[in-house]
Amino acid sequence: MRKAVLGSLIIFTLLAPLFGVAGATTAAEIYEEQFTFEIRLFENGDANITLISVWLRPEHKIREQIEGYLNQTNGSVEDAVKMAEEHQRIYYTQLLKQTGFDVNNATVKVYGIPDGDNITVVFNAMATGVARYYSYSDSWEVIIDPTRGLITASYPDAGYSYWAVMHNEFIIHLPPNATPLSYPSSYERTFNQSLFEVVPAVTDDTVRIASTIKLEPHLSPEGFGSLFGEYDGFSVTYQTPYKGEEDFQKRAVHENLTLTVLPDGKTELEMMETYISPEDEVNNMKLLVASYGVDTFKSALISQYAQGFTGMGATIYNASAYVGGLNETGPLVVGLTYLLEDYVKLENGAYVYTFNPTMGLSSIQNARAQAEYNYTFTTEVVLPENGEFVSLPEPVSRELRGNHFTLDVTKSGNKVLITASTFIRYGTPWQDIVSLLDGYDQVEVRYTLDAQEGAGSGGESGLSTAQMAGVVGAVAIVGLALFIWKRP
Repeated sequence: MRKAVLGSLIIFTLLAPLFGVAGATTAAEIYEEQFTFEIRLFENGDANITLISVWLRPEHKIREQIEGYLNQTNGSVEDAVKMAEEHQRIYYTQLLKQTGFDVNNATVKVYGIPDGDNITVVFNAMATGVARYYSYSDSWEVIIDPTRGLITASYPDAGYSYWAVMHNEFIIHLPPNATPLSYPSSYERTFNQSLFEVVPAVTDDTVRIASTIKLEPHLSPEGFGSLFGEYDGFSVTYQTPYKGEEDFQKRAVHENLTLTVLPDGKTELEMMETYISPEDEVNNMKLLVASYGVDTFKSALISQYAQGFTGMGATIYNASAYVGGLNETGPLVVGLTYLLEDYVKLENGAYVYTFNPTMGLSSIQNARAQAEYNYTFTTEVVLPENGEFVSLPEPVSRELRGNHFTLDVTKSGNKVLITASTFIRYGTPWQDIVSLLDGYDQVEVRYTLDAQEGAGSGGESGLSTAQMAGVVGAVAIVGLALFIWKRP
């Protein structure tokens, strides 16, 4: 599982501002920070939060920062402190809002100006929705990130030219009558001289998660991956007698693919997606398409997918796009049609058409589903008279705690219709989604064509079936309108 959106409480105060000045450092320098995030939860999931960041080293960079504030205030210590506090208040407030929290009554204190040997920032505020209630498990969940965002950060190939040391502690005070259910377990990874360690402790109604991060100079992407790549301890869950309110979106999308195979081996591929809900996002999509201009949008869409087809070795003979429902209430419909050669490749004597009937739901990147999903996928494969189906997927019907996945397969002569329906409840853990959809993120239809005069060469594919799924199933994975609507 990827954790790209699991940093809901990331406050990456040390490295974020310093990466930009990395070139001015030496390998001997050490950037060190003591970081504390204290959360005092109320019964409704809101919390009083306090963040304390103490920048400890290097001293000359700390002095430069202090001198920078003093220079901007003509040497006035009082004004320099006020300026620093205002800058930090805006920074923390914006950062927390980006993670989905409304912050109220924020206050900031900055210590260490003018002559301190460290800079200490203390941020306090009331935050709403720090803990979320999920009826799926009748529990509350708080998301933390002991990796401080490093699990999803981008790194230069040569790493950074300095040491970075972070001592982190997350302190979660549970509300009255709460029972802790789960929290990050002990974890330790080393790579050369680098370290990532997590140590939990639970006493009464308080959960403490301490993490230590030591990054050596010039740590490679491989090293970052070794330290953080497998880590998945991001949540603290608990139960209380209090039931929370669930506020979530309901997402509904229909996707239709029609693959018509011509006698000479060329294929006509029709792709259409119908965006149904949430209504506000669908309306925003319509506005965005209108702002681009319908013709510009169509051209961009055709070009986007043409790059994928040519990249896999297909030849494009014709292409067109369709947009419907733009000036009407209701769904937005986006479609593409291509005439292609060498789109479906030969593999062991048969053509292999690979697609993803889960429409990407098998790859949800959150710890839990943050919406209710109701997705329908349909693909029809039509063969010419000289075509024959070799293998088709088996129908399936699965149910798991109110989540459903069905795959129906109907064959009629040289046509096959495959329909998949996926329903995911809000709050479903990632592990349950994987169990429900296991084995169906890549589905195949195999067929053969009798040789005919003028038929395409249809050479053996240089791509593996898994690689083909990334292109052939691209529509199901990313959606036709990826660049104007990102699915969570």
